[in-house]
Amino acid sequence: VKTTRWKTCFAALREVLAETFQGHRDLLQDSRVADEDQALLRRVLGRKARPSELWPALRLLTRLLHQVHGQPVLVLLDEYDTPLHSAYLHGYYDEAVEFLRNLLSAGLKDNPHLYKGVLTGVLRVARDSIFTGLNHLAVYGILQPEFSAHFGFSEDEVRSLLPPSAEGEAQLAVIRAWYNGYLFGGRVVYNPWSVLSFVSSEEKRPRPFWAETSGNDLIREMLIDQGLGLSADLETLLSGGAIERELVDQFALREARDRPGLVWSLLLHTGYLKPLRLWMEDTELYGALAIPNREVRSIYKGLLRTWVEQALGGGDNRRALCEAVLRGDAERLQPLLQTWLLHAVSFFDTTSHRPPERFYHGFVLGLLVDLAATHRVESNRESGYGRCDALVVPKKPGAPGVALELKVRDARRGETLEGALAAAHAQ
Repeated sequence: VKTTRWKTCFAALREVLAETFQGHRDLLQDSRVADEDQALLRRVLGRKARPSELWPALRLLTRLLHQVHGQPVLVLLDEYDTPLHSAYLHGYYDEAVEFLRNLLSAGLKDNPHLYKGVLTGVLRVARDSIFTGLNHLAVYGILQPEFSAHFGFSEDEVRSLLPPSAEGEAQLAVIRAWYNGYLFGGRVVYNPWSVLSFVSSEEKRPRPFWAETSGNDLIREMLIDQGLGLSADLETLLSGGAIERELVDQFALREARDRPGLVWSLLLHTGYLKPLRLWMEDTELYGALAIPNREVRSIYKGLLRTWVEQALGGGDNRRALCEAVLRGDAERLQPLLQTWLLHAVSFFDTTSHRPPERFYHGFVLGLLVDLAATHRVESNRESGYGRCDALVVPKKPGAPGVALELKVRDARRGETLEGALAAAHAQ
């Protein structure tokens, strides 16, 4: 269920429940079902039930099935947190949390008619009080070893899908580079959707199959729209490096805008990062995080490229900006930078929780992501007797390279623009 308004979200949830009840429509003709229960069954099936009438829907259905068949019921609920992602993005979060909390608590808490409930989702959002009182939950995430083999394909399973020949080995090498690299509970697994899409394709050409089907709205909101895409952390990840961050396995989505560091835990649990190693500091969990494979790296680059193009007014301006950097063409670069800043940057980005120079440092790194094919963009790397903010190093000898040092003029100390430029040039 992915919608932009609570009204349509509730209608979609009501439809899901009606379809679930439809599979047990024979309860309407069973004499053991009380008249008042049949009345509510008809309202659910007719898509006429109000929110308060749907709250006990799971409990009602499990009770009636247990009563009629004499067996406790197994409830399987996939992607339980998907409506919350849309609710967070589109501003009806409280309504969605209230509905799902009441629906799941009634169906799963102290329900004598329930044999077992299995819920799958991207995030554990217990702190949103969705699972109020459900203190008997057993949580198995990607960092735990239990069931880790079932989150994706093993290499032996991938190999069994390919021809036993040199051609099959060549295809395995491509699949390994593009769709391998996920580490779940210490086990290496492959993305099953992407592997199957590659194997079933005629041309056997690697593409970001997962990116073409997955929704990246939540990632865009937390990584790009909030400015974290402009950080040196992302430059480190895109260049094949790792970053070390504190990890949490549950949080309220409403906290995300006030706690920017949560984005790394979100990216880990959604498959956009992998844990190279994990360790504890006191009671907190930390991890060394990296991009798992070429498919996921292409998703990051696509997000950044789209973001830059929208702000600059199209791909031609994006390419012009990169070319101006390589030529040292300040007269061409300045208006392009001004256009970008006016459309994409808030005043508060440069004055709140980050020093201005760090913000512009990340800002420039984000713009230069398009040079990855021909240059290495290195951040704060030592060179000679010092270091500069960014080095644009050509991969081909003889091609132009650029050293960038960013300075913000401190007017409060009487620093002039010329003085700031001279200091940066001397450094």
